[in-house]
This record gives sequence, structure tokens and C-alpha cells, in this order.
Amino acid sequence: MTRTEERLADALQAAANTIRLGALRPLTPHDPERLRGERRTRRGHRGLLAPIGAAIAVSVVAAVSVAIAGHGRHAPTVPLPVGLPRYYVVLHDNPPGARSPGEVIEVRDTATGRVRDTLALTVRLGDHSYNGNSGSLAAAGQRTFFVWYEVLRPGPHAQAGTRLYRFRLTRSGHITAFAPVASIASAPWDIIAIAASRDGGKVALTLGWSGVGRRPQPAIMVVNTATGSRALWRGAFQDPARTTLGSPSWARDGRTLGFQVFASKHNVLTTEVRTLATSTPGRGLADSHLVMRKSGDHGPSGAVISPDGATFTALILRTSEFKPQQTPSPAPTSANGIRLLPPPRIQQVVWVVQFSAANGRQLRVLYQQGPGDGDGGELRADSSGHLLLNSGHEFGWIDGGRLHWLPYGSDLVDFGW
Repeated sequence: MTRTEERLADALQAAANTIRLGALRPLTPHDPERLRGERRTRRGHRGLLAPIGAAIAVSVVAAVSVAIAGHGRHAPTVPLPVGLPRYYVVLHDNPPGARSPGEVIEVRDTATGRVRDTLALTVRLGDHSYNGNSGSLAAAGQRTFFVWYEVLRPGPHAQAGTRLYRFRLTRSGHITAFAPVASIASAPWDIIAIAASRDGGKVALTLGWSGVGRRPQPAIMVVNTATGSRALWRGAFQDPARTTLGSPSWARDGRTLGFQVFASKHNVLTTEVRTLATSTPGRGLADSHLVMRKSGDHGPSGAVISPDGATFTALILRTSEFKPQQTPSPAPTSANGIRLLPPPRIQQVVWVVQFSAANGRQLRVLYQQGPGDGDGGELRADSSGHLLLNSGHEFGWIDGGRLHWLPYGSDLVDFGW
């Protein structure tokens, strides 16, 4: 099952508890920039030992980057293109037994992969702190990010709440100004994905049924981050129970929103890429523009609109299973004597392609990978169109037809830059 199919199943079957938003209080993390100050780069050695020192330094940086990475083969070894974001942000799960369980925001240096700052997603209610559950991270321009955050208070009188938060990065890569923007009344909605406009003035959320109350049509909500006001576009799908929305992304104008529709019928997944003119609030998704429609494995698993709105960049995955050729000898057996065979391996081929937003015609292939181990993937872009790819087992930025590796720590939940 691909990541898209897993999200579709999760979106259609998820359940949520009733929310009492009044129980939430805003997060008040420390200001690391004030406490730590700017980090300054040391001067390199001069003289005859300079070439040796440089070689040693490169080796040490590479080794340390791999050691702290947890995942990913190595940090980039090529000069960064002009305009490439200096930092990237990942949202990941801490490993079991960690001092701060739950999800963590982590800032890393694009050039070296080094961790610059972290923030554990916890919230304080009364005299107790609780871990949060966040599903999506969204990047705006000027080192500004948004994350939606859900808190479930344990116990017989569980209280849950969902809020949209904003934070910024300093020039030295530290997290600052982490604060709530708006409360999101989840029931009957479940948030699938979010996207922020380039100026950070709008955040789009794709919504599906949470499992509470009467099943609504899938919808898109746009939140004004300055006023907290929101506008809603509902779908008019024949089978809303088998339909979900995902992959929201903004064009530079802050009015054109790209998104995808995933619909399952007779075990066949149909994928649509569409654009929505958000300057006409209150109208339905039926008025959105259809860019392309594909069925089966030919549909994109993710798509992001270009800054000028003229093209989309899509992630296309072709997944297959195959059984190992060799069986361990002697073959293991279960408690009742049944012979156990090795599980089939999942392999996939990854394409990143660009196509026209006007007619869906494919323009060029930006990157191709595989076949290799993996199942699923995600594609992100910054406000200038620089691409970040998670192909299921490889993570990095794409340039010149190549994937440049980046480390990202433990289990990856979401990412952006």
C-alpha cells in the first residue's frame, strides 16, 4: 500500500473525540536565540598545514553528519545553488524511551545536515504537561512555518483540541516566536494536510470526516492568519466516504491553490489535480479547475504548484511486490507447525515530473529513481520552487536531475523549508 492509499484509508476511517477548545492554553516555549545567542564560524588554519586541515575538517564534518543523522547516507558535498534555503525543518517521532516522547520539530543546516535547534511538541494544561499529535508542517517564505497541533488529555474525561501554530527561524537557525494562530474545530472534520501562502497570510487545510457526527463532504478551509477568519469550500462528490483531499500548495499570488482529489471506486484509485481560485470564497469545489485525471498507478502521489501557477511538479510512484528467491534452511515454522515464508519485499520506481497547469500535458522529467526498496513518498517545495523529496527510504533536495542527500533524524512525519 502506498502512502497515498494509507492516507486515504486513514482519512476515511479516522475517529476523533469531542473537542473542548477552552481547555487549551497557548504554548510558551523559551526563546533559544536569547539564551544561546548567535553561533559564529571559527576561522580556518593558515599556512602550510591549511590543505591538511581542510581535508581533516571535511572528513570530520561528514562523519559527524552521518552519526547524528540516524537516516540518510551523507550530507551534501556540492555547493548549494543560489537561493536554496539555508535550513530545512523536519517533524519526527522521538524513539521509544526518549526523554521527551512524542513529536519533535527539528531544524537542520542544509549545507551540513547539522541540527541547529529542536522543540518538543508538548502543551501545559493546569499542572500537567501532555504530548501532542501533529500531522502536518507547512513552510511560508522568510523562514516562517506553520504546524497544526492536536492535544489529547488522558483519562476518563479526555479532552482534545486542535490549534494552528506559527513559528519562525532566526538567521542562525533557532526556533522563535512559537505561538497559536487559530483554533480549528475538528469535529466533524479531520485535518489531512496544510499549506501556507508565501507571505504567511493564509493557511489552507484539506479536511475529511473525523468519524464524529454526520459525515460531511470533503472540504478545503482557508484561514486568515492575521484575523483568524476562515472560508470553506465544500465538495460535491458522489461518494464522499471514499474521497479525500490532499497535497495543498499555493502559487505566489496567494490566491491560486493547487490540491489533489483521491477517490476509490471498485478498488481502483482515481487521482485528480485541481486549482482553486480562493478569491471567490464560499463557492464549492465543483467550480475548481481540473488540470489532470489519472487512474491506478498512473496518478501522482503528490503534486505542488509552481510559484507562477503555470506548472505542477508531481511525484509518481510505481510499486510492486516480489517474493525472495531463497528460503532460509531449515525454514522456520509456527507454533502449530506451519512453515513460515519470508514476507514479500516492496520495491518502487520514483519519478518527479513537471506538467502544464493549463492542460495537464507532461513537460519534462526532473528526477527518476529506482527500482529500489520503499513504499510511498512525499514531495514539498519552498516559495521559490526548490524541491524536497522523501521517497520512502531516501530524503534530499533535487537539482540537475540528482537527489542530494539530507539527514533527518528518527521516524519522519513531515518536512519543509
